[in-house]
Amino acid sequence: MMNIVRPNLSIEVANQITCFMAIELSKTSWVVGMLTPLSNKISLRSIPCGAVEKLMAIVDQTTNRVMQATGGPVQVVSCYEAGYETTSLMQRACW
Repeated sequence: MMNIVRPNLSIEVANQITCFMAIELSKTSWVVGMLTPLSNKISLRSIPCGAVEKLMAIVDQTTNRVMQATGGPVQVVSCYEAGYETTSLMQRACW
């Protein structure tokens, strides 16, 4: 049995709409999956490896669309594999 530890969330964070993003990193491309409250389907997009600007554009487009539809603040929760591009991605994206 797996225990899931849930952090204590502030009221501001707890009341935000959440979009989930998963990134698969490889030396040639990144696959970005987005799940929003607007659909039960995961949106998949492939972008070139190192295309941080394109990744951030996907995040911005998604959060803007969800904010317009819900009228509320949006947070993005991301997960990604530890590996080849993770360190440079995190440094450049400034999560």
